[in-house]
Amino acid sequence: MKPTAGYFKQMIKEAEDNILSINKKIALLKKQLVDIESDLITAKLAKERAKEALREYLNVSVSPELSARKIEIDEFRKKYPDLCGKSKNEKDC
Repeated sequence: MKPTAGYFKQMIKEAEDNILSINKKIALLKKQLVDIESDLITAKLAKERAKEALREYLNVSVSPELSARKIEIDEFRKKYPDLCGKSKNEKDC
């Protein structure tokens, strides 16, 4: 049995429907990505505001527990422990 023109037209219609469906999914995923990126930017801004508020607090505090520099050094040590572990003099890192 040979395929007919109607059979091929039906295949084309199904492929077009599939393409349309996939394009809709891509558009939805792009929108979700933009929303997630916006959330990420908001979180980064909140972090920076909190860091700035901490710096201000430490600058005006009469007896700060840790200086802003000490906090930055501690954050660096936590972020890059392998760099600090190789130092011959622990005070260097």
